[in-house]
Amino acid sequence: MFEGTFIQLSRDPIAAGQTYEAGTILSDTMKMRTSYKIASVNNDKSKVIMEPVVVLAFAADAIPDAEAKITGQEVSGWLLFDVEKGYASDGQMRIHVVFEVTAKGQKIRMDTTTNVRTTASLN
Repeated sequence: MFEGTFIQLSRDPIAAGQTYEAGTILSDTMKMRTSYKIASVNNDKSKVIMEPVVVLAFAADAIPDAEAKITGQEVSGWLLFDVEKGYASDGQMRIHVVFEVTAKGQKIRMDTTTNVRTTASLN
């Protein structure tokens, strides 16, 4: 379920160096609040490099009979948004999340890193 679209430009004019809130993605187990920092805009303003600013959180009942808690997170990368086409056509992100799950008196710590490479085209 979406509370906003995942990759969108700000509705209001925004300059390089500024950050805007893009929306929230909800799933049964996770909430991902996403903003973007405008890293640069080309001279004719047709392409924008955006850096994702993401805050992840587990839903209260993400894992039945257990408590899941994010203890550390870092998202870095970039997206190339093509203004004329209306979508992000290229990008790369690294997502690093550390979390703990506690159940039946035991605690497990998990450290995950995901690298995402994205290319898109519209036919």
